[in-house]
Amino acid sequence: MDLKSIPQEVLNMYEAESMADSDIPWHETVDLSRLIAADNLLEEILDEVFPDIDVRSLSISDIAPKSPFLGLELLDLHGNSLQSLPIGIRRLERLTCLNLVRY
Repeated sequence: MDLKSIPQEVLNMYEAESMADSDIPWHETVDLSRLIAADNLLEEILDEVFPDIDVRSLSISDIAPKSPFLGLELLDLHGNSLQSLPIGIRRLERLTCLNLVRY
């Protein structure tokens, strides 16, 4: 897809306005568990994508708008040109697979 950044539509997919536009009831949503952004043109991932926030310090209503990726189990970023990662990746407590292989 030749993405140079994570699209805003992805970052905002769990916000109230996006949910209303898609006609998906909030109770039918699930945590995103896999993010595959492999083989793109990513050189940097902004801190807003993976904010360095301790979710234990937030109320339930505050968590979802902060990051749609807090429930990730798999993060596949292979084939990009990343030079660094946001510090907030350390907050992905369910992450069991991280692929950063660069060709």
